[in-house]
Amino acid sequence: QAFLECPLKFKYIYVDGAVRLPGNIYMVYGIAIHKALEVNFKQKIKSRTDLDTKKVVTAFLEAFNDEIGLLERYDRERKDILQLQGENMVHKYMKEVAPGIQPAYVEHKFDIKFDSCPITILGYIDVITEDGVIIDYKTCGVSTAAKWTQNYVDDLLQLTMYALAYRKEFGKEEKGLRVDVLKRLKNESKIIIITTQRNDLQVIALLQLMTRMQDVIKKDVWYPNLNRDRK
Repeated sequence: QAFLECPLKFKYIYVDGAVRLPGNIYMVYGIAIHKALEVNFKQKIKSRTDLDTKKVVTAFLEAFNDEIGLLERYDRERKDILQLQGENMVHKYMKEVAPGIQPAYVEHKFDIKFDSCPITILGYIDVITEDGVIIDYKTCGVSTAAKWTQNYVDDLLQLTMYALAYRKEFGKEEKGLRVDVLKRLKNESKIIIITTQRNDLQVIALLQLMTRMQDVIKKDVWYPNLNRDRK
């Protein structure tokens, strides 16, 4: 995604190892939500029952405060607000969404090589259900909530990559893909589930794109996207 936005930006970050902006309190919030849901779903693989919501909230608070401790600075008032919003979000997810999910894999790592092209892909899938649905959670605030539309998810390369990885590893197509968008709005927590599919042409196109990226990297030929929004 970074390569398509601006190949030169990709070079600075992933080839040259440029120093990136430090983490912030909103990233901490997202990490803590992910870790709390991971605690619930990992044990649910065998137990087939969700944890008591209080335990999942406790997992969120522990992760949130651990991650906060790694920040050099943060707004303490904003921290208290985000902590409360996170508790509310976990309550909502555990009540409305978690009961409908039976995981087979949680934070599933894939590290896959392809014979047809000199590429290895590495990543982690939040949840794969027993019936083969790939689930990814996304947390967002007011400023980014609007981008999470059906069209955006249908084109999201991350999900195409997950479909490719699933098919390569398990030798069959996934049943479906979905994004659980956890929206942290001003006066409420809102969860939107957006489902999508990937066809063979989309998967092949991604492989072709990665092959072209590999060629650019090997040739060390980079160019900036001068039309990119720079605000």
